[in-house]
Amino acid sequence: MNTARTSYVDVHCNIPTDQEFVELTETFPELGINLSLHKMVETFRPMNEFHFCLKVV
Repeated sequence: MNTARTSYVDVHCNIPTDQEFVELTETFPELGINLSLHKMVETFRPMNEFHFCLKVV
């Protein structure tokens, strides 16, 4: 934030769908991330939220 006061800071925002998030968590082991998807409540359309619980493996 302090840097952004005096110079340009490139910021990106990614908003995955529930299925994209599941696919992302499947790559955790190969990235060395010791988490796995424990449970997820899928998106109820027309809403755009989903909830998830991760567990340490």
